[in-house]
Amino acid sequence: MPLTPIVSGLGLVSPVGYGAQPTCAALRAGISRFARLEDIVDRQGEPVVVSKIHEIKSFAAQAKEIATACCREAMSKISPHNLSRRNVGVSLLQKDEGRPGGPFLFDRDVSDIAAELGLSSVSVETYPYGNAAGMKAIVDTQRRLEEDPTSLQIILGFDSLVHLETIAHFEKANRLKSASCARGLIPGEACACVVLESPAAIKRSARRTSYALVGTSCAYETRPVGSDQTCLGEGLTKAILGAMDAAGWSREAVGQVYCDLNGEVYRTHEWMLSLCRTLSNPFVAHPADCIGDVGAASCPLLIGMAVSAFERGYARGDTALVFCSSDGGLRGGLCLAPVVS
Repeated sequence: MPLTPIVSGLGLVSPVGYGAQPTCAALRAGISRFARLEDIVDRQGEPVVVSKIHEIKSFAAQAKEIATACCREAMSKISPHNLSRRNVGVSLLQKDEGRPGGPFLFDRDVSDIAAELGLSSVSVETYPYGNAAGMKAIVDTQRRLEEDPTSLQIILGFDSLVHLETIAHFEKANRLKSASCARGLIPGEACACVVLESPAAIKRSARRTSYALVGTSCAYETRPVGSDQTCLGEGLTKAILGAMDAAGWSREAVGQVYCDLNGEVYRTHEWMLSLCRTLSNPFVAHPADCIGDVGAASCPLLIGMAVSAFERGYARGDTALVFCSSDGGLRGGLCLAPVVS
């Protein structure tokens, strides 16, 4: 059987919280953080609405500082002694290559962050696939953990759609939420980090409960947003079914879904078609209604929300499904469940 990655650490920086616990608590409470950019207007002359991390002067300029804090939080439960002599792999999640604006974090920055955190033997892989980049990274991470069960794998998503070129891109495509486009996306920004380890490495620790990625699958949608053809939801359906098959779950087994729905008609249409083919009647959470679309940070952020629900005791059942959709066509589904040792 394929190895099951275990979530051993979380770190989050978002418009509603500087840390995993405050971010997830605020999202659960439905606290939103939106503001108008008075110096940037849409085609109707109205200020563009975004979701910014207001405590930070410039998300892009402070990229390394933010990512370092996020990674430090995610690794806070791992003792320095446990880190010695372990190979560390970092999967850096970035925007879709076709989207203007960014990226804001690069391989060299990750190497500097690793050095500051005292990590050695660090390798970095970049995933420029937008919202679903984390899904592809986790599929590869599973293989890396099989090859080196003692290694530590870090999934780091860092993205901001609150950038002039990015905002202009969505406005031109009529995808930006505004007075003239009620069903559009709101640009957001976030940094999210998930630490993954093998079951063997977790057993050596004192933790009694852990959270396993019991099934992950990626697929491609041949009719992505902006296509001349109507989306039939085939890519997302395949990704969700693939993850559920890997986990051995039935459609009735999924009680809750965490996803990156962002208010766009395309994404809602795609999800409705996929839902009819894959699941029964799950509870659905989408943080974009509080912090906007956070791009490549989506997958690790959603994993953090699911893990927090399990840890805090408000999860609806003992299973959770996470899915993400990228503008370029990549789709990913992931099944998550607590494991008691």
